[in-house]
Amino acid sequence: MTWFNISSGETTVEDAVVSTQGDDIYLIIASRTTDKKGIKATWYKLTTGDKDFPDGPAYLFKPIAHHSYPNTKLSVESILKKETAIK
Repeated sequence: MTWFNISSGETTVEDAVVSTQGDDIYLIIASRTTDKKGIKATWYKLTTGDKDFPDGPAYLFKPIAHHSYPNTKLSVESILKKETAIK
């Protein structure tokens, strides 16, 4: 899956995977760091409701973890495969 975010003239493209583990659903987004030498991976968990959003949405992905791979020669896709094997 490729994640697109377009706003105010800026376009962000990041690679992502959806992983299920038991009854839990996770979204893992990985991208190159701004210096292009490393990769960052962020985990989000699908949750229902949130006290910070009393009027919705009914479901949202909340960030739960960040992993950094500084100065790696691995591809973003390789990091996503590695990340899905972690949990």
